[in-house]
Amino acid sequence: MHRLIFLISACILTAGYAQAAEKSPMPLAVGNRWEYSVSEMGIMSFSDGKMLKSAQSGSRGSCVEEIIAISERRPNGDVVYEDRMVTKTEKGINTDAQESVVDSTLLKTKDGIFITAGKSKSDIGMLTGDQVEYDPPLVLFGTGLGTGKVWRMGTFKEGKLTLPMYSRVAGRESVTVPAGTFDNCVKMYVTCKEIAGFMGEGEDQAEVKRGTSVTTLWISPGIGTVKEDSILQATMEFPPDADGNLLTMTGTNRKIKELLPGYRVKTE
Repeated sequence: MHRLIFLISACILTAGYAQAAEKSPMPLAVGNRWEYSVSEMGIMSFSDGKMLKSAQSGSRGSCVEEIIAISERRPNGDVVYEDRMVTKTEKGINTDAQESVVDSTLLKTKDGIFITAGKSKSDIGMLTGDQVEYDPPLVLFGTGLGTGKVWRMGTFKEGKLTLPMYSRVAGRESVTVPAGTFDNCVKMYVTCKEIAGFMGEGEDQAEVKRGTSVTTLWISPGIGTVKEDSILQATMEFPPDADGNLLTMTGTNRKIKELLPGYRVKTE
């Protein structure tokens, strides 16, 4: 469950890298850096066909996002950026301390911002670290942030998981986070109605039978994403144990990220 919410969050936070006709919802320039507080809480139910158990989970940590390099400048004006997101969480309620790294290749064109490749890895071995190429690229944003605008981002992939993502602009509103109050933020919903595939390997492999997510983003033009609130619901099925009992886990997880003071933003 924690891996799923992490994957969705990684993809969605990057989705703030959109380009508008005026101030960009995510300015792209080498050295731009955003740090977020992270809080996560969840409830899970486990069943082996004979007994039902429930457990709560919770953790806190931080996430640092940075544009680390320009890997290509094309003759037509397109620019390829390399982005890195490092998330560290402390040991919490039924969770271990962990560190995860997500690297994304971002293509900026006159038509918007796209993800062309990415890879994710964690220190507890839950993320594969395999490079994923997107052809066609994931559409983070085209042009315009008008209320009601809807677009298909594409299908995010990690290992044997697929997550088809859609975005919708809900309107504008103010939001207060540790970095301050940001007025006239773009409020956006990013949804995934059908998470499918497998997590883990061997005896630890689980099949995602049902999965959905809804993430609300507040984006301050010229600054970037200032807040993210993600809710994930999923049912996963594990291989039978030695007695032939099939373990099923159903859970709901909520993750909140808020921008901290000291963010560094410039434009090129």
